Amino acid sequence: MPSSRVLVQLSTATASVPQETFNDVIVFARASSSPPGDIDYNQKKTYRRPSDVAADVGDGSDAHVASQALDAMGVAEWSVIVVEATETTEVIGDSDTSSVSSGSVQNTPMAGHVTAQVSIDGTDLDTVTAVTDSPPDADATPESTEAFVNYDTGEVVTGETSSGTGTGIEVTYTHLDWTSAFAQLNPTELDLATLADVRADAKYVGDLDEVVQWGSGDYVHTTAASVNFADYATESEALTAAQDVAAYVQSGDFSVTAHKSDDDVAAFVAGLYATKKVWADPSYHATGFPGLNTQGWTNPANIVGDPETTGTIEGGKSDAGLEHAGAMNALDFADGSLVLSNDLTTLGHGSSYKYLDIRRTEGLVVTEARRALISLLKRERIPFNATGQQMIDNALGSALREYEYDLGPYSDLDVQVPAAETLDASDRANRIWGVIPVSYRVNGDVHRFSLDIRTTA
Repeated sequence: MPSSRVLVQLSTATASVPQETFNDVIVFARASSSPPGDIDYNQKKTYRRPSDVAADVGDGSDAHVASQALDAMGVAEWSVIVVEATETTEVIGDSDTSSVSSGSVQNTPMAGHVTAQVSIDGTDLDTVTAVTDSPPDADATPESTEAFVNYDTGEVVTGETSSGTGTGIEVTYTHLDWTSAFAQLNPTELDLATLADVRADAKYVGDLDEVVQWGSGDYVHTTAASVNFADYATESEALTAAQDVAAYVQSGDFSVTAHKSDDDVAAFVAGLYATKKVWADPSYHATGFPGLNTQGWTNPANIVGDPETTGTIEGGKSDAGLEHAGAMNALDFADGSLVLSNDLTTLGHGSSYKYLDIRRTEGLVVTEARRALISLLKRERIPFNATGQQMIDNALGSALREYEYDLGPYSDLDVQVPAAETLDASDRANRIWGVIPVSYRVNGDVHRFSLDIRTTA
């Protein structure tokens, strides 16, 4: 199995790490007007009943829909934050004084839940197409009455140029106040994130990338749902649209579920992970998704595929330079039960973090090691001698060996606290005991078998 390394720095100034449950969920909702109940913009609030969310944010609101899904999956409590959405109209670049056909908006990313409107010299364009290329016309040119928009970078390309004497290229779009929202959240206290009631097409790449980038440094896993495959003429066409999004936001802390449903699939999947152990791999386990309605696949073997076969849901993209990137999981049926097909992240088959349980297990080890050593730093005097070495070894061993068992997340745990006399002189002068190697082997789950059966007559 491929290996990876993480360097963790700690000091007496490091804040204490709260006791982790590894299943704390944050729901990112959005609104352009103040919520009607007892919650403000960018305020994190914890809930235990969807009805309370409906009272605060609105019955049938995106937060309410996501909360119903989490509740159906058995999540005891979850948090909601309503991110403020603001509509803006601006003239891009110098399109009102020069003849141009491209430019960028100032507030990025552009929000995915509202389609941008583009006009040239006062004439509205018929079509605004969300793309994941940057610049947006990298592979194609828009029609004369069309604009290509990358909602992450804010880049806009039109099929016609502005006159340079009119109102120019005007873009009306919505953006979310992510900065204020993230300022109210501590990612070390959260484990799972989801955008409320979203079926992510290319308009959502910016919003998704914002959330993933915010949480990935602290092992917050973001769940997303693809476009609804049932809304497309063919499953193949939908696959391309879904993979474009999944490959754009490549992360070991991000997973996308392909589906044929109008329900909030991402929240259901977040609920599944929130009710399992952090290292759980729910692949094809008949757990079910109570209340989730979906259609089956026309040809599951071909469209769902497997992690080694590109051009499928699980295999990711096969474009040049993107082999296996954008891998997704699928809602599928097994023995009559609706299940999640796999445990894949969008990094795909070639990555050390292609399976979510690997990344989340690493997060468990980092979190528990941090908590053990911070607690020791704040509780005891640790001398630079054999006694200090033993204190560190005992603290790490006590915290990490709790999880080392046959059906646990890892085995072969090895903690090697270096002797005081071997420490780097500069580190010791700066009161640093490092570096302390901690290694383990992820147990993982069996997904497939290979048999060699020989029959002799």
